[in-house]
Amino acid sequence: MITKQFSLGKIPENLPGCFPFSNTISFLDIESTGYARKNASLAYAGCLFPENRCWIAALWITETKKEETALLSALFAKLSSCTALVTFGGTSFDLPFLKKKASALGLSFPLSDLSHLDLYQAIRPFQKLFGLEHMDQKSLEHLLGLVRSPEDNDLTMLPKLLPLLSFLDLKNGSFQEVSGHPAA
Repeated sequence: MITKQFSLGKIPENLPGCFPFSNTISFLDIESTGYARKNASLAYAGCLFPENRCWIAALWITETKKEETALLSALFAKLSSCTALVTFGGTSFDLPFLKKKASALGLSFPLSDLSHLDLYQAIRPFQKLFGLEHMDQKSLEHLLGLVRSPEDNDLTMLPKLLPLLSFLDLKNGSFQEVSGHPAA
């Protein structure tokens, strides 16, 4: 199994008011060998977690199907101090896939008790407002004017989508933090 850990730099100070930042929030992304959960293998898992006001990325890539147990064990251990997860599409894919895979491998699934923010589900009501034909992650990155570097992937781009959460403040009638400044 290939394992990498590296820093993505400082966490921005101006996170949207509706994003409850804490040192126990992690971002999660996985990739499988296919969409059919029954036969697909876990190919990649990654998480971002805060450490000393920086985002730290931890990535695991399986080279054989036999490494899935080690990958899940490493991922669950890394997320053991986490109280909340942020994903993109995690409600419909990542978490159900991980739960089923853990069960098939005889592992417990410790992520069930965590709070979960699925950015896709949270931002989906704004698709028409944003004028987007598709609600995939790359379309939202384009909307924000984000450009991926060769080192970026879906996981490393997740925190850069957080400014879109300001629209949740508007939807909920809270205009306090939308512009980054308290309302007068």
